[in-house]
Amino acid sequence: MIASQRARLQRALIEIAARDGLGAVTVRRLIKLAGVSTAAFYTRFSGTDDCVLTTYREIMAAATSRISATRAAEIAPADQVELALEAFFGHFLNDRDLARFALIEIYAGGPAAVTAIAAEERKLEYALREILDRRGVRFPKFVASAIVAAVLRCARVQLMDTSPDEVTPRTDALIEWARDVVDEKEELPVPSAASPPSGPIEMTWEPGRSATGDRDEEDLILAAVLRLARPDGFYGLTSSNVCAAAGLPTARFRRHFTNLADGYLTAIRRTCRSFFIELTEGGDADAPPRASVLSALHRASRRAASDPAAARLTFKQIVEAGVDGLTCRETLISELAMACSAMTPPAAETRPPVRVEAWVAALWEQLAQGAQSRSSSR
Repeated sequence: MIASQRARLQRALIEIAARDGLGAVTVRRLIKLAGVSTAAFYTRFSGTDDCVLTTYREIMAAATSRISATRAAEIAPADQVELALEAFFGHFLNDRDLARFALIEIYAGGPAAVTAIAAEERKLEYALREILDRRGVRFPKFVASAIVAAVLRCARVQLMDTSPDEVTPRTDALIEWARDVVDEKEELPVPSAASPPSGPIEMTWEPGRSATGDRDEEDLILAAVLRLARPDGFYGLTSSNVCAAAGLPTARFRRHFTNLADGYLTAIRRTCRSFFIELTEGGDADAPPRASVLSALHRASRRAASDPAAARLTFKQIVEAGVDGLTCRETLISELAMACSAMTPPAAETRPPVRVEAWVAALWEQLAQGAQSRSSSR
């Protein structure tokens, strides 16, 4: 009975979060839907946060176990990764409420949830590396992280905006991409480690003029957002401290942005587009299409290396803004993928959109990890 009550509470959590968002989860709603008493809830969990994090970790542990269970040393690595990804998609996409909670709504859980997400995703990478190791040859860490990032993105996008009829073609295309990555038929983007000699790149819109109009005020606020977020990310921001740093009354914030997350994500979108300026404005017209894309991406990674604090905000801490931050990240990846495709004419190279998005998602993850490691070393 104890196990049954715990399972019912966790299922109630998943259903409420998937339907109404994590903010709608309360003890009262959980016990009513699960059909248990308040005392029974507090016997099993210390509160809603404990219930959320415990449920999330157990779902991800089950996904990791499914990947590990596919290990078969006698099959080729490409076949092995296909089995693993089929097991992963089977775990999540057959239960859309469970998938929505664990892959999307969990991002609304605050700092503890974001930390748990990072830890569980690293466990998925480790499990993938473990099953792909062959005869003492260790599977590359960056390849595993690239595949996991692309797979998680594929699953999230399907939950966000893809009809059920389109799920199988997208997952099949993603699995085929992963097979090619493992077989080294698909080259992964590797961020440049070189940093230009200059300091932080000019993209923070530092106040240099009086606020004479709406555009000036907005730029002042966005500059303050980035300046204050550099040390600690989103969680230390308030509209009052942002406006104080911008030299504006607090009421001005709501004139330009609907809430704090809106201002934070607007600043990050502009910063991201500053990193990828060649992709958004076109690359070298004289270079071959593929080379033009790669050259633009290498320049973007050098910009990221030159300003690790801004890169960390853009590529890693964007999700601190909750589900809105996650959605913004996936939208930016889609924009970058479309820009890459636009720079590669169909006659030169035809690649399904899912493969291009997977490739960009892999680059994004590498930039996020690189920015985090550089910031930590400083």
